[in-house]
Amino acid sequence: MFLRLTPVAIFVAVCLAGCGSTAPTKRLGKKEYLRQINEIASSDDARKATRLFDKIVVELPQRKGSCLARTRELEQVLDRLVDRVEGLSPPEEVAQLQRQFVDAARESIRTVGEAADEVGAGKLHCGRPMNRRIYGLPSTERAQAVLGEYAKRGYVFGLNSQD
Repeated sequence: MFLRLTPVAIFVAVCLAGCGSTAPTKRLGKKEYLRQINEIASSDDARKATRLFDKIVVELPQRKGSCLARTRELEQVLDRLVDRVEGLSPPEEVAQLQRQFVDAARESIRTVGEAADEVGAGKLHCGRPMNRRIYGLPSTERAQAVLGEYAKRGYVFGLNSQD
């Protein structure tokens, strides 16, 4: 179970990298930044993203319409998560990391959107083909590396902790 959830957690983390309605004017302190990141990571949307990911890569059989709807919904949920994080104003010492994480997250979300397009065109199906298409992305690996950098700087939270 841990191995299956790890990629989902990483993917959600990638998506957590960018939250943004309006740019805050004051940088958050470390403690508040971590609190807000953990709040996003444990949100209903984060849990929903995990469930949707499982549904499109594990559950079979699925009709094209169901696969497409779930993949689009995953794309939208991930986008909301990234938007929330992007709206945070991180402490200066991790501001560059957040930008790197956001960039990687947006790239991964674009890949999910492209996969949805392929489902709509009848070129991709849920299950193993979807798993091969959206799992283990270079952008997700970059985001995972950024999470490691957060931890090295003392910013340990649910998604990059050893638990």
